[in-house]
Amino acid sequence: MLNRWMKPYAKYALIWIRLAFGIGLMYHGYGKIIGGVAGFATGMVANTGFAPTIFWAWAVTLLELVGGAFLIVGLLTRLVSLALIIEFLIIIFVVKQGAGLGRIELDMLYLGMALTFFFAGARRWSLDALFSPEAPPESKSVLK
Repeated sequence: MLNRWMKPYAKYALIWIRLAFGIGLMYHGYGKIIGGVAGFATGMVANTGFAPTIFWAWAVTLLELVGGAFLIVGLLTRLVSLALIIEFLIIIFVVKQGAGLGRIELDMLYLGMALTFFFAGARRWSLDALFSPEAPPESKSVLK
């Protein structure tokens, strides 16, 4: 019975995940700016061995802030997701190597969401669907 009631709404499921993912990423990117990107560079980024640290600190910060906004509106979703897959693989296997599940569970969730949007795309209610020539007509309508 519940399945029959929920089925018409299943097509909107990825929208909620995309919004939550984008907001979460923007929150982390904004936090890095407020906390000081230079401090992030000399702390966490320096421990990875990536140089120049200030470049990589800004790259991660902007990816999370701007990439999160792009995910919310569904713009360049697969490209942003690919960059996020790389970021979260580095976080899990380099930055937090051997840290245990309790310290990487959020990173694993973000990695899972990035993989989802890399393979599925933004789908409905997205700028990608609106401008894509191969998107089905029902995904181009913002109101459907």
